[in-house]
Amino acid sequence: MITVHPDDREFVFDQVKKKQAGSEENLENYQFRGITKLGKIIWLENFTKNIIYEGKSANFVAFFDITERKHAQEEVS
Repeated sequence: MITVHPDDREFVFDQVKKKQAGSEENLENYQFRGITKLGKIIWLENFTKNIIYEGKSANFVAFFDITERKHAQEEVS
């Protein structure tokens, strides 16, 4: 189980609300921090797309753990 980091919560929930409302302003791809069950902070990348599933409108959502990539970018910077 992952919880959205408090500093990113407003942004993520705003994106979810926009997506549910069908707003054109929502982002289909974004990154945010999460907190694992053990309290570790990780980075997630979210991809979302409207699709038709079994004849009905649905949201396809995929999350990827990009923590290692973020740490590597920090080391290079």
